[in-house]
Amino acid sequence: MKTRLLFCMVLFLSVFWGMQANAQGHSESFVIAGLLSGEGWPQAAYNPISDEYLVVWEDYRNGRSDIYGQFVNADGTLRGENIPIVTAKGNQYWPHLDFDPILHQFLIVYENWTEDKHGDIRGIFLKADGSFGEAPTSDEEDHTFGICTHPGDIYTCSVAFNFREHVYLVVWGDGRYAGEQGFSKFDVFGQLVAADGTLLPPPDPADPEKNFIIAGNPDYAENVADVTYSHITNEFFVVWGTSVGYVHGQRINHLGQHVLADGTILGLLKTGDPSMRISDEFDNSPDSFQARVQANVKYSQSQEGWCECEVVWKGRHIPDGKDNDIWGQRIGFFKEGEKFVAKYVDLDGNTTSVAKYAEQNSLMNFARSNHAISLQTGSVNAPEIAYGAQDNEFLVAWGDARDHGYGSQDVYCQRLAVQDDHHKMLFLADDRVNTVTNKENIPLAATEGLYQGSLIGIAHNSAHNQFLVVYTFNDPKQSNEPDLKGITVYGSPPTAVEEDKSIPGGPYLGANYPNPFNQETQLDFLLQQPEHIVISVYDLLGREIITLFNGIKPAGQHRMSWNGKDTQGNDMATGIYFLTLRYQSNVLMQKVALVR
Repeated sequence: MKTRLLFCMVLFLSVFWGMQANAQGHSESFVIAGLLSGEGWPQAAYNPISDEYLVVWEDYRNGRSDIYGQFVNADGTLRGENIPIVTAKGNQYWPHLDFDPILHQFLIVYENWTEDKHGDIRGIFLKADGSFGEAPTSDEEDHTFGICTHPGDIYTCSVAFNFREHVYLVVWGDGRYAGEQGFSKFDVFGQLVAADGTLLPPPDPADPEKNFIIAGNPDYAENVADVTYSHITNEFFVVWGTSVGYVHGQRINHLGQHVLADGTILGLLKTGDPSMRISDEFDNSPDSFQARVQANVKYSQSQEGWCECEVVWKGRHIPDGKDNDIWGQRIGFFKEGEKFVAKYVDLDGNTTSVAKYAEQNSLMNFARSNHAISLQTGSVNAPEIAYGAQDNEFLVAWGDARDHGYGSQDVYCQRLAVQDDHHKMLFLADDRVNTVTNKENIPLAATEGLYQGSLIGIAHNSAHNQFLVVYTFNDPKQSNEPDLKGITVYGSPPTAVEEDKSIPGGPYLGANYPNPFNQETQLDFLLQQPEHIVISVYDLLGREIITLFNGIKPAGQHRMSWNGKDTQGNDMATGIYFLTLRYQSNVLMQKVALVR
C-alpha cells in the first residue's frame, strides 16, 4: 500500500507539474537548406530509435524539382549534409513520409512527372543511416519503385504506417476516370504497401488493379487527401476536400476495406462514396481544402479504448466568411462492443452521431461542431498538425498574413489540449497556462514583412516532448527563391520525477527505447554508487504490473528490458505504462507506450 501511495503521489506531482508549466515558447529558427536555390513543401517525421528527425522537401538546386532530405538532431543541429533522395529526370513534387520502427527506415512517397506521363506516385526507402533500401520493383538506378502508374493526372499524395500489421497506406487524388471533365473530376485512390515495398492487392481477386478507390463521387472532384493511423482502432483514417465545399473522411482497415461510421466493414468498392462528412459548407476557392489529420490516441479511465482525430483545414465559411480561416473538427472513435463507432465531438466533449453522405441533402439534419482555430483578417495557407501524447496536445501551424497584408506571411500556431475530464479541448497560449480565444494564436516566426510559412511541416519528438516545425523562408534582400528553416516548439518541461535524475550522486534513468514498442523495450540507468533498487512497471491507475528487479546493483551503467507481460506472463493490452526505478525514498519514472 505504501508503494502504491508513493507512486500515485509521484504521478500526481508529474501531472500537476505539467499542468502548471509555463514559458514553454520555442527555439530560435535554424537553417535546414540555405542554398538560395528554392525549396518548397517541407515535411518531417521523427525516428524515436535514433532520436532524430528526417525532413524532406522539393528542391530546385538542379534547375528542376527534386526530392532532398536532411537528418536533424533533437537540439536542432544537422546530421551530415542535405541528401539527394530523388534526382531523376523530370520533376518530383509533394513528398510525404512515415517511419517504420521495426525495419528502422522511412518510406518517402511523391508525385513523379516526366515529359511522356501525366504523373504517377512513386516511393523510396531511406534507412536511418542514410542509405537506400530496396523494394522488389525498385529501379536499379535510383532505388525508387512505382505505387501508382495508371495514366491520368495525379494530385498530391500522403502515407501512414500501420505498425501492428506492418503495412503502409498511400493515398492521392487521381484523375484516371476524369475523361473530358479534367481537373473537375478527381477521385481519392489508395494503395497498400508492405513494409518491404511489395504492393498488396485489395481483397477482391477479380480486380486486376492493385490501386483501389477510396472515394469516387460522380458529382464533384475529391483530392488533396491525407491519411493517419490509429493503433487503438487498427485503422487508417483518410481525409480530403471536395470541389463543392466540404471536407470528408473515410475509415480504411489494413485490408483496404471501407469501414462505416458505425464500425460496419464494407467490401472493396468499385465506385461510390460512403464517407462521412466532416465540415460545414465552405467556399471551395483554390487550395481551401488541403485537409490535414493526426490521430490522438488514449484510454479513458474505464479502460475502454477510444481515440480521437483532429482534422484541420483552411476555408471561407459560408455564408458569413470573408477570408480563408483555419478550422477544425474533432472525430472521436468510441468502443461499443467489438466495434469502434465514430462520433462528432465538440470543444466541450459533447458527442453527436456522424452524418453519412446519404443524409447530407438536408443541411438542417447535419449535426456539426466545427471549431474555428484562427479567424484573423488576411490570407492563410494550408495548416499542418501533429500530436504529442505527453501533454495530450495537438499543435497546428500555418502561414498567416495578418501582420503584413496579402503580400507576405509569418508562421503562426495554436496549441489544442485535450483534457482528461469529459474530453474537453482547450486553446492554450504559449505559456500553457491561459485559456485563450480562437482569435489570438501564437506567432512562431514573425518577421518584418518577409515572405515565409507558405508551406508547413510538423513532427513530434516523443523523447523530448517537442515539435519540429519546418517552413519555407524568402528574404527578398538576398534572393527571390525560398529556403528552408526549422524551429523547435517545446512541450511541458521535465516532470517533477524526471527532475530527480539530476540529484548529485543519485541514479540516472535514461529514456526507454524503442518507445512506442511492440515486443520489447529496454531501459538504461546509471548508478553512481552501489544501490538497492526496485524496477517495476505500473499502469495508468497506479497498479503494479510486474517487478523486473529487486536487489543490489553495483555502480555503473546497467540495462533492463520489459517484454510487455505481467507477473503471470500474460500479454498486457495496448496502452500507456510507467517504468519506475525506486531507491531509498525516491522514485524515477519513464512513460512508455505499448502497441499491440
